[in-house]
Amino acid sequence: MNDAELERLRMRLPHLRVVGEDIPLQVPVRYCPPEDLGCDRVMSVVGALHRCPEAQGVLVVDLGTCMTFTLGLREEGILGGAILPGPELQSRALAQWTAGLPLVEPARPEPGAQPPAALGCSTAESIRSGLWHGTVGAARELIARLSAESPVRPRVVAVGGGAGLLSAALPEVEAVHVFATLWGVYRTAGDG
Repeated sequence: MNDAELERLRMRLPHLRVVGEDIPLQVPVRYCPPEDLGCDRVMSVVGALHRCPEAQGVLVVDLGTCMTFTLGLREEGILGGAILPGPELQSRALAQWTAGLPLVEPARPEPGAQPPAALGCSTAESIRSGLWHGTVGAARELIARLSAESPVRPRVVAVGGGAGLLSAALPEVEAVHVFATLWGVYRTAGDG
């Protein structure tokens, strides 16, 4: 949101409080520049730290349109992370930017159900396999690398609507807090 949009909102909603401006953040942001770090990622770290009080740090994994990884430490603050396209965005890109690949709904295996086979026997199955196993493989690799680069061992926390999918596929996920982002807003606003 740019300054003009924010000012229009403030005119319509005079009691509007903006995190990072009117409401101070509960953790320092070491991202460069700090304002480039999405508020959703900041709030997810705040919420995950609150929900995991024993952890010195958290590595928050959020699977949505994008898959984001955000490393936040209780003492040092939010250090950064990684961003890549989520499965739906990957599928749309394949359909839009290739000559003959169809749009395929990514696999969403129920907990306890089998994921798609790696060996796709049709174009749709092959895309579904690539989307699923590519997403899981990328998540596994980034969890390992970001954890290795962290000064403390972070607790890996899956958040958001895709948290259940990730936790079922990745034993590296130690906690699931679907509503961590909302917990972060709640804590930051001073109501918790």
